Amino acid sequence: MIEDAAVLISKLGHRAKRRFQVLLEPTGLRSNHAQVITYVYEHAGASQRDVVEALRVTPSMVVELVDYLEQSGYVVRERRPGDRRAWAMRLTPAGERVWEQVLEISAQVQDELLAPLAPRDRGRLVGYLRELDGNFAGR
Repeated sequence: MIEDAAVLISKLGHRAKRRFQVLLEPTGLRSNHAQVITYVYEHAGASQRDVVEALRVTPSMVVELVDYLEQSGYVVRERRPGDRRAWAMRLTPAGERVWEQVLEISAQVQDELLAPLAPRDRGRLVGYLRELDGNFAGR
């Protein structure tokens, strides 16, 4: 079986996402919700359009994800000052608490995934992956 870097990265990504999803289940979130919550945490006041561009998903998907997060009490949308057509998002206190759970789950999945590697190699791998992601992000 031929397994080049693209196939291996895809396979590992799929396995990591499945594990992440299993651990997220008690929160009621899916991995896409976790991505939105993380983005809004890091970019308080972001618009839905900002999320569309950053996560490279369709506007309708972002509306669906944010609607769920808002109904769950994790995110609020507020009018943006100076632009009545745009909405700014921020996490609620409950959203911040669930974001902390997402971080813990992510760390657990990372520890499981990288368990065979020495700490030094883990750092290198994460650095390489960030570099590759930055290079490939526009495609």
